[in-house]
Amino acid sequence: MIKFSFAFIAAKPDFSPFENRKFFVYDFFFRYGARINQNLIKDLYASKISLATGNTGNKTNFESFLWFYAPLVTPTNNHPIVNNISPVKFSFVSSIDTLKNNIKKTILLQSSTLSKEIQTPAIIKLNSVSEKPDPTMYRNGNKTLGLLLEGAFTSAYKDRIKPIEIENPKETGVLSKMILIADGDIGKNQVHQGKPIELGIDKWTQEYYGNKEFLLNSIEYLLDDTGLISIRSKEISLKTLNKNKVLQNKTFWITLNFFIPILLTLIFGSAYYYYKKNKYGKPIS
Repeated sequence: MIKFSFAFIAAKPDFSPFENRKFFVYDFFFRYGARINQNLIKDLYASKISLATGNTGNKTNFESFLWFYAPLVTPTNNHPIVNNISPVKFSFVSSIDTLKNNIKKTILLQSSTLSKEIQTPAIIKLNSVSEKPDPTMYRNGNKTLGLLLEGAFTSAYKDRIKPIEIENPKETGVLSKMILIADGDIGKNQVHQGKPIELGIDKWTQEYYGNKEFLLNSIEYLLDDTGLISIRSKEISLKTLNKNKVLQNKTFWITLNFFIPILLTLIFGSAYYYYKKNKYGKPIS
């Protein structure tokens, strides 16, 4: 399995993700029918990050914010690798383009419809979490983030001058499989008190993501062990909010859930008070 990412994070309030080293893998992937773009994906269906917002005495206060550079991807197909797994968390992920050749390609993971591309290099600031997103700017979605390649792969060195003379070079391989993921941090554990936490668990929000199941299923599929994949698969039905409607009707739902209960409490409280007063109250003679 190949994992690759063009983005990195610097320990500063703002930073610029870019390709700071030449990996020379473009031709390699191009031969296989895929291209990792030098961009970043912002998605309104995202996971949260915890940021320090102040202090109470000597204790730092943390608050969770949606971080649109960390797409939360819910698989939409029934492929054995992604069937019935929890949403997969990405972090500074790039998009993948597919190219026409003899390799069979299956999209495993893709961004939501409310996502867009950010070309790199680009300055990213943490204070952007306070900005209200405009859904009309997130219309270029469904970008491929995880791709399965199957077939007889052609060597990237075919039709090229070899640095040394090789007798009978093999330029086309046997039938095989490869999984390309545009995020090198998909298998990164968080650390707490010097010890790694189970992959997929966010120590700040205590939310659980499907990264571990996705990687285990990927390895077993590449090893042709589909039996364990089917055993591990669970029926999980997750209902996500419609981000577009939430943003459009935010004021209405805040009013409904905050003021209506108070108003109903006052009405019923007043009615009960006057009922008790009229029933048990005695006139003063």
